Amino acid sequence: MTEFQNLKILGVVGARSGSKTIPHKNIKPLLGKPLLSWIIEAAKRSQYLTRVVLSTDSPEYAEIGRRYGAETPFLRPKELAEDHVPDFDWLHHAAVWLAENEGWKADVIVRLPPTSPICRTEDVDATIKLLLDDPTADSAYTIMEPAKHPYKMWRIKGDAIEPFLTESFTGIRDAYNKPRQSYPRAYFYIDSSAIRWKTLVENKSMAGDRVRYHVIDEAVDIDTEKDFERAEAILQERAARRAKEIRPDLDIKIKDSLYRNLFDLTGEIAVVTGGMGRLGGEFTKALVGAGSAVAIFDLKDIPSQKIRALQEGGFSVSCHKVDITKKQEVARGFREVVARFGVPTILVNNAGLDASPDASAAVNGPYEDYPEDAWHEVLHSHLTGAHFVSQEFIRHIKTSGKKGSIINISSTYGLVAPDQSVYDFRRENGEEFYKPITYSVAKAGVLNFTRWLAEYCRQSGIPVRVNTLVPGGVYAGQNEIFLKEYSKRTVLGRMAEEHEYNAAILFLASHHASSYMTGSALVIDGGWTAR
Repeated sequence: MTEFQNLKILGVVGARSGSKTIPHKNIKPLLGKPLLSWIIEAAKRSQYLTRVVLSTDSPEYAEIGRRYGAETPFLRPKELAEDHVPDFDWLHHAAVWLAENEGWKADVIVRLPPTSPICRTEDVDATIKLLLDDPTADSAYTIMEPAKHPYKMWRIKGDAIEPFLTESFTGIRDAYNKPRQSYPRAYFYIDSSAIRWKTLVENKSMAGDRVRYHVIDEAVDIDTEKDFERAEAILQERAARRAKEIRPDLDIKIKDSLYRNLFDLTGEIAVVTGGMGRLGGEFTKALVGAGSAVAIFDLKDIPSQKIRALQEGGFSVSCHKVDITKKQEVARGFREVVARFGVPTILVNNAGLDASPDASAAVNGPYEDYPEDAWHEVLHSHLTGAHFVSQEFIRHIKTSGKKGSIINISSTYGLVAPDQSVYDFRRENGEEFYKPITYSVAKAGVLNFTRWLAEYCRQSGIPVRVNTLVPGGVYAGQNEIFLKEYSKRTVLGRMAEEHEYNAAILFLASHHASSYMTGSALVIDGGWTAR
């Protein structure tokens, strides 16, 4: 999508407050969440949408929309919130308002109906991409075949009925009586539609002349209580299907109720920093699988494939673009989490930079030439970041009446120095390569950060346990020679699989399983530090 990254693509969710069939339909709970939240969350996961704006006439709806990640820069004028107002009017208003009041002119405007709660992010993106890939197209629509073909429809005229589509239109006598297979394919539009600025604003059209299409086979447009029931059934079936795929990997399907209760995190709220990464995604998967809601703080604002699968499976996962080395961003991130889920009770300080094996020669070269900016960048990402996030976590939980658990992620390289002989194969090939110093210094700092913070919480009467998880190296397709050299230095003779720390996260998070543990370090390294 790099060729489209400079385009401004606006998603607009239109949710007026005056529904008559079902009062306040757009905020009526669906599986415990307001109806409009489902389309907002789907839109926030999009690869293409630059902004997601809620157009509503209601301050209450606006507040709910913000809680789920939508922007609400304006309230829709009352005259555009009547039941007779077509979609064009409020969509046009949103696009023009942003251009005139913020100087932000969208290249593409995407209509996102709140009454389509089962709309999938991939279908929204597919529709947008069709328009982006075709410069000749004016718009792109998501469409679906109707349950009954229009040729078989009738309308009432006085005390009789007549074909809805007459012979002058169909060109077929008694079209309603023909086999369905003989009809031309018919579709209706539903869910999202992507429209160019020129089409919507300049030409004042919702479609234009050339309309691309994306066909889906499942949709619900909420208008009645039965529609709510149908949407609920579909979402529950999707969640069950995803759970079958995800939960076996979590290794928490424990039959004995005693042990199940030890690791039950139902009602807990976790913040995981660096949750889009390899281990962060696994930690998130483990926590939601045990019943916790999870808020991810990460520099990336597009969910990884693993996180997207959890969201689409019905798990409570939110993503927040937060630079944890900036105190104001961390504070803002916590405000968003508290507004959405409540006060966090679990914190996993997982984020932190490490030098890539393919980093510059200056970074991976001799210690005496190690760059100053690399030193500061790595230390800030691990220690300053964990410090700022832990401050906000404690600030919120100390008056909440809740118990908390902070899990700081260190490394075996925080306990012992890296074995530089593992990298002899690189030096033999003429490189001057060393595992850099800052990662080890940062991870060693995490260990005493844990100890200090555990004692502070005790002295201050704050019911928060603080522990460190010390993982070993994780297999990620590394060089074959490196794998051999690393593995022979562990007792188990291999690197860890990424899921092998999940149970430890659940153990340290649970106030039942690790209730007598604080200020400690749990080392899981395959025996690396035993030798």
